[in-house]
Amino acid sequence: MGAFGNTLGSTSTLLSGLEAKSRPTRDRRSRPGVERLERLLLLSTGCPVISGFVYLDENLQAALTNNGHLDPGELPIPNAQVQLFDSSNRLIATTRTDSRGAYSFDGVPNPNVQPVTFPPQSIVLNPTLTNFVNAPFNPANVQLFDPGLGTLTGITIGTTTQFQSVVTTQNLSQSSPANITLELNGNFQINGLNQPISGSATGTQGPIVDAPFDPNNPDANKLPPATLTATASVPTRTLTSPADLAFFTASPGRTSIRPTMTANAFGTATSDAGGLATTDVTSVSGANLTVTFTYIPKNCFTPGVYKLVQTPNPPNVINGKTSQPGVVFPAPPAGQPQTLQVNVTTLDKPHNDFAKLVTAPCPTPGTITRFGVHHQQTSLVLTFVGTVDPVLANNPSNYVIVGRNGGRIPIVSATFDPVTNSVTLIPAKRLNIHTRYDLSVTLPCTGPCNNVVIPFGGKLSLGGFLDHHGRLVRVVNGHFIRP
Repeated sequence: MGAFGNTLGSTSTLLSGLEAKSRPTRDRRSRPGVERLERLLLLSTGCPVISGFVYLDENLQAALTNNGHLDPGELPIPNAQVQLFDSSNRLIATTRTDSRGAYSFDGVPNPNVQPVTFPPQSIVLNPTLTNFVNAPFNPANVQLFDPGLGTLTGITIGTTTQFQSVVTTQNLSQSSPANITLELNGNFQINGLNQPISGSATGTQGPIVDAPFDPNNPDANKLPPATLTATASVPTRTLTSPADLAFFTASPGRTSIRPTMTANAFGTATSDAGGLATTDVTSVSGANLTVTFTYIPKNCFTPGVYKLVQTPNPPNVINGKTSQPGVVFPAPPAGQPQTLQVNVTTLDKPHNDFAKLVTAPCPTPGTITRFGVHHQQTSLVLTFVGTVDPVLANNPSNYVIVGRNGGRIPIVSATFDPVTNSVTLIPAKRLNIHTRYDLSVTLPCTGPCNNVVIPFGGKLSLGGFLDHHGRLVRVVNGHFIRP
């Protein structure tokens, strides 16, 4: 499932501890669900899944607010704890919601079972001339561990790399024979496994006696090509750190990794008689990488009745309704956790959803009074009824003026006055006294407050202006009140 769509208003700081992610616009008949991991080629699971969402049941459309349904535009609540109890009311598993507000259970831990080692995956590198960088293996991918099988406890990685060099050499000394020694040096590094694996190898051949060079018969002492091989055997390693276990565990949209190899190698010849004419063709003649998973198998749910419990609440929210496909349950009494019963068979049980509500309502916008005429700077004073978040009220990006032709005029300054519970706004340019406008406001409160549009303009909205002496002349219902 993709990222969520439009949020409620432009304010991203909605709830302390509540991440302002968004959902895609969807029809009520196709509400988003928790994705299972796509089926892996190597690993698979058959456990039934219990899943759902924890979300904020607040909506731009009043009819969709606090209805117990996960509707388009409603925000997820990440990192919310959900517990699973069996029919004897024993706690058997605990999880937390992800950034989408989604959670899932697909079995319970099984600490009394001995770890299982899965058959190793093996990939190879076909013969490749050196030097090369990040060459792919065949097959290219290593499948990651499917957490539906259980709990990954270790990853064992083994690798063997063989180098080969075909060296042709010839003694160039005309005065004496030569004792020639051939040598192969190679090194490699495998990337893409969360930590690199590297190794090296050396092979020698000789000494080989070669006759002096005869200018009249220049090929007479040329040695036949010699093949050198060297194998780099890196000790098998087992990874058990939390970072490595997480890296090798599959997740939605990430089911495999693609290791690559970088290698450098060359063949050389040395002589006790002086110069040599030498050529070499060097390659990685073969490389093998194996990845083996060890894990503790998970117990699938046995058929029966289970209970889901969502508690505690994140800051600034209270319990709303709970829902399952086709039914909505009322909010529990104050101070009680939200619970849902789930009758597990062999099928998945999705959309066991927990709705939340903001603890305090958003303020109501009052009147807009305009100051300034002609070439004077325009200022707008917007009053509120209700509790205002001063930080959000002082944010100019929460306001914008829209003209009748659709043109947008930003606000360059916003100053909140807690005494009058009002904010003074300075537009980016002077407004025509005779023209009507709309002020779009994201209400300044914690929580997913609505974005409201307030029309204003004309002489009746004029609250005052400065005369030619710089004194404020107040205007009430179109009548001047001079100081």
